[in-house]
Amino acid sequence: MEYFISRVASSEQISHSLLIVFDKPANNIHIAKFYPELYREKDSKYLSAACLYLIIQHFGHEYLLDDKSEITLDTRTEIFENFYHRLNDFNFHICRRGVGRAIELVSDFHQSSFDTSMIREREISDEELFCYA
Repeated sequence: MEYFISRVASSEQISHSLLIVFDKPANNIHIAKFYPELYREKDSKYLSAACLYLIIQHFGHEYLLDDKSEITLDTRTEIFENFYHRLNDFNFHICRRGVGRAIELVSDFHQSSFDTSMIREREISDEELFCYA
């Protein structure tokens, strides 16, 4: 699924590149891209963290996931230290180191009863997914 955040009043899109893939056999939520660029918005100090939490919860509700699911993503060490490591609603930790500063993170998924009905998604085609690879 590809997600977007838009202004309510104008419908102007204010986010970029929020792509989540579900690997059903592995029961794994993979954050393929999370570059919302919400820091460009006024007073957005915690907006990216809230965005990630809401989208993951929405995704979990849509796919009826349970606490046996995991969340994975690839990033760089400095992004982990400055963002993912600080997210109290997740327990992201390094599960694999790659070349240079590349790392793979993993976290348990914990479903909450938080209402995510305000979130809209768009399924992407196989051709579009290939372009993200």
